[in-house]
Amino acid sequence: MTVSNFTQYIESIIGGWMLDILLPSFDKYQFGAIKGCSTAHALISLLHEWMETLDAGGSVRTVFVDFSL
Repeated sequence: MTVSNFTQYIESIIGGWMLDILLPSFDKYQFGAIKGCSTAHALISLLHEWMETLDAGGSVRTVFVDFSL
């Protein structure tokens, strides 16, 4: 095992351990950096919230901004 592989291995263990500890404190709408969650999950959640608001007679206003360098 090379030093690089060893450090990646240790990093994955510590990262997993930290995520297990911090995950309960994340917002329920946090989708990035969580295993099993993706952009598709974020969009589905967003659409679900919008539909619930509209069904209840509310209105939805949104702005999307795409930042790129």
